[in-house]
Amino acid sequence: MIVQCHKCSTKFNLDDSKLGAEGAWVRCSKCTEVFQVFPEGQEPAPPAPAAPSPPPAEDDDLGLDLGAADGEREVDASDLAEFGLETDDGEPAAAGGPGKAFKVIFWLIGIIIFLALLSLGAVVALDRLNKAPQIVDMARRLPGMNLVLLPKGTAWEKEKPGEIKMALSNVRGYFRVNDKAGRIFVIQGLVESQHKDVRTAVLVRGRLQDTKGKVARQAVVYAGPTFTPEELRTLGLQDIQARLGSPKGPDGVNYVIAPSGTIPFMIVFANLPGNLSEFTAEVVGSDTMAPAAKAPAR
Repeated sequence: MIVQCHKCSTKFNLDDSKLGAEGAWVRCSKCTEVFQVFPEGQEPAPPAPAAPSPPPAEDDDLGLDLGAADGEREVDASDLAEFGLETDDGEPAAAGGPGKAFKVIFWLIGIIIFLALLSLGAVVALDRLNKAPQIVDMARRLPGMNLVLLPKGTAWEKEKPGEIKMALSNVRGYFRVNDKAGRIFVIQGLVESQHKDVRTAVLVRGRLQDTKGKVARQAVVYAGPTFTPEELRTLGLQDIQARLGSPKGPDGVNYVIAPSGTIPFMIVFANLPGNLSEFTAEVVGSDTMAPAAKAPAR
């Protein structure tokens, strides 16, 4: 049978077999209201007038165990009822607190916000470190990102005067025979710039060491001028050294290297000793190219 709480109107499905002839007292597990339930078709007897009763004792459960002396018992509705029945207005009974769907949406939104903040921090870090410029440029197009990213082309940390941010690659050394100077040794390779601005007058120093580890020959040249195998064979040593000792090409334009660009270099040694063992090369200096004097990199 279906019974309804007198206070909160929650409905329960109650097992008739657990009701005695005198009915039973039940407690609503929703609002804890205690009320008496009678078998279907049986009306409760009118209450007989009674003398005022003394105040209930503290351990008397507020008098809610009515009828216990006559064999009646108080029954928790949770023992007899099936929850989830609708109230009279057709709405499901309130479950108390946020539902499962609300919790899922709450955590989903929280995770999305956390990932967004994490991505923003990663992009800002890449921008400050001047790494992955393609990713930073893509993020820069998003609304509001210009407020946290540096203006395009701005270095987060200014370079120190005289600081060398260049490296060598594809370096190799080999012997050649010059028609006028005889046997020569050539070191050549590429200079890779890690500076944020255009550089010019890039100086590269080469050294030849003997079998005892001592420097037998050394020379400093400007990166930019190079020679073909034919020129290495036919040009005089003075002409070779004059071209390697100038920061400008035959047309009078400075040799320059763009940011993240490369420029070739070549060092030529003559009058070689017979006990050579190894060679080294390193960048030892460069100048900043004034904006008004910038020229295309060779």
